[in-house]
Amino acid sequence: MRGLKLVVFLLSLLALSSQLIRHAYVRWVENRESVLFQYEAPEKSEIRDAMSLAALEARYKKELERARVDAEKEPRPFGADGVTPVERPEPEDAARYDPKVMELSQAIREWERLENEVAELKFYWFCGLGALLLAGAGFALRWHWPAVALTILGFSEMIWATSPSFSGDADHQFVRLLNAKIEYSVFSLALLAALWAIGWLRTSDEPNSTK
Repeated sequence: MRGLKLVVFLLSLLALSSQLIRHAYVRWVENRESVLFQYEAPEKSEIRDAMSLAALEARYKKELERARVDAEKEPRPFGADGVTPVERPEPEDAARYDPKVMELSQAIREWERLENEVAELKFYWFCGLGALLLAGAGFALRWHWPAVALTILGFSEMIWATSPSFSGDADHQFVRLLNAKIEYSVFSLALLAALWAIGWLRTSDEPNSTK
């Protein structure tokens, strides 16, 4: 039991600390700008700098309607005989393959993916917190083995929740995700320190510790 508590504390401390350093590097040190950005079309910059999913959706609807109108106006091409018209997609289908529409569609999917990651982070972290609360009840009842098992489960969920993410293209939403991972990593480390201080994870042969 003594060795297991120490192992849980050390492994959780190393995992959370290393992840926090990684998040801090990506958030404040890593360069995500490119010299090519200055040569991009204004539309791309507007997509990258979008502040909400609603703004991207409004732009998508506008571009989709514009592409549909353009597709309707486009004359139908003729085949090799110059007489038989060539089959072409319906304006609604053709509009979805417009380059600007496809770019906005990709940006919306990326934003939604990152939004789901933020929700996943909070869900798993609070599941870990719930496991730690149950562990507290176990320690109070002197059910030490179940309590330690729940402590391991709690910090495993928190470590999983705050693990590094792959880079994202939706810059504003990716920064929001990074900020959340940094905050929850700090919360997790504070909880780990608190549990060490009250004796949950301290070996029982040390002064002022609990069994």
